[in-house]
Amino acid sequence: MSEIKAPIVILAPGRAGDIITSEPMFRKAHLQYPDREVIFVTRKEFADIMEHAPYISKTVILKNKDEFEPYAAQFPAGTVVLRMNLPSPDGKELPHIYDEYGSTYSHLQRFQGANSLPLEDDDPVFYLADDTVLPDGLPEKYVVFHCCSNGRARQWQPEKFRALALECISRGIGVVEIGFGGVLDIDDPLYIPLCGNRTMQELAVTIKHSCALVGVDSSMSHIANSFHVPGFIVQGKIGAVPWYNFYCGMYARGENLNILRFYDSHPADMPLEPALYVFRRFLDGKPLSYLECDSFMLRSQLRYARSKWYNRLVQSIANPLKRVRDSLLFDRRPRRDK
Repeated sequence: MSEIKAPIVILAPGRAGDIITSEPMFRKAHLQYPDREVIFVTRKEFADIMEHAPYISKTVILKNKDEFEPYAAQFPAGTVVLRMNLPSPDGKELPHIYDEYGSTYSHLQRFQGANSLPLEDDDPVFYLADDTVLPDGLPEKYVVFHCCSNGRARQWQPEKFRALALECISRGIGVVEIGFGGVLDIDDPLYIPLCGNRTMQELAVTIKHSCALVGVDSSMSHIANSFHVPGFIVQGKIGAVPWYNFYCGMYARGENLNILRFYDSHPADMPLEPALYVFRRFLDGKPLSYLECDSFMLRSQLRYARSKWYNRLVQSIANPLKRVRDSLLFDRRPRRDK
């Protein structure tokens, strides 16, 4: 009986966005060991993310996290095991979400670090099946909207997304909404709801042929990144991190990406007007760069904060007291002897 050759085993119980953005790590492992079988182990809902990658030999479906490590343990010594969202056997933790200077690592880099690999950047690739076709009834020109994610702290108000969608429709651009449940609820022929239980392949091909993706930080934005589709991503702080970019590749470089956010705030705290301005610039063919968008959103946040009556009241009380304090400090400053 021939000896079983040690394969590359990818243990990926989820999440979808983590799998998509970590694709360069899987591809590099295959390039390093091109003669080895690559087995992608995941749950049923994530199977079609990687099963059409040309270097994936086999996709194995497991039901819960407890089954993943025993599956990998059946292979011989020398097996390359890449783990995602699973504790490492040696207790190695994911790198911290940001370094001592506040610079955030991408999800790709964090999973590379957890698997003792060099921290590198690369563009992810989403592999479509050869027979994947666009859903029927899509307009020639459309923007995809994905307005909800699993993270409660990542949500923006539906009426604000609706205002961005109506801006598209007013210009004759279709609006295709994806997600488990639609929130736009627009009565117009240019609004096409593709909500519900769609496959990842259907969603991916729809995003690939769109003009842009508008939405929250989710697996759909990672798909847009993989196809180099312009993204308008509503973000806010996450945990203790007030300002972040967890993407790799094109979005990490700030290309074709505008992040709509207020510093150290949840998305729900961001008003519509600055986001609408940024989006209109794109529709007008004069998009802001990544850094221009960041600068504009910061200035908008300052103006918005100053416009609040209670902030103006605090300033009207505090400013005279500050002037008195500064005057006293000036009078008491050390002076050179004459």
